[in-house]
Amino acid sequence: MAYTIDTLAPDFSATLVNGEAAQLTEMIKTQSVCVIFLRFLGCPLTRLRLAELEKEIEKYEINELKLIVVFESTVARTEKYMTRKGLTMDIIVDEQRKLYDLFDVQPGGLKTMLNPNMLKKAGEATIKGHMHGAFEGNELQLPAAFIINKEQKFSYVNYGEHPADAVATDSILLNMTA
Repeated sequence: MAYTIDTLAPDFSATLVNGEAAQLTEMIKTQSVCVIFLRFLGCPLTRLRLAELEKEIEKYEINELKLIVVFESTVARTEKYMTRKGLTMDIIVDEQRKLYDLFDVQPGGLKTMLNPNMLKKAGEATIKGHMHGAFEGNELQLPAAFIINKEQKFSYVNYGEHPADAVATDSILLNMTA
């Protein structure tokens, strides 16, 4: 079931790559939470979006919004990548896809891979040096973004229509009703 605005968000607990616990009901006591689902760490589209998000962390903080990024990978590979790229954001690796399933973030089909916008964004990622790494997740995975407010309800929901359809930070913040 795809979620919609004003519906109750499912509670979850997970461990961030840095070892800290992340429990939704605890995090929303102090601020709204933005959960962004990407594909997998080896994907150039994920790597491009991580670089963009790292530059935009302050925008989330200014808007009192805790940013959590979820993707498929291993903790060891993610720690190594974060160190190499200087990433400081809160990341959850979801190898078993439990959060993807909980939030109903589904893979697309072959047709979504051929979307012209996806092909354009993949080219942009490659030109910016984000080459394909290890194949460690679902190649057809679609992105998604959610804002969960202090009442544990969704105030923003976006399910991507193709693999490169990761919503921009400014669009998330513009539509924020937390």
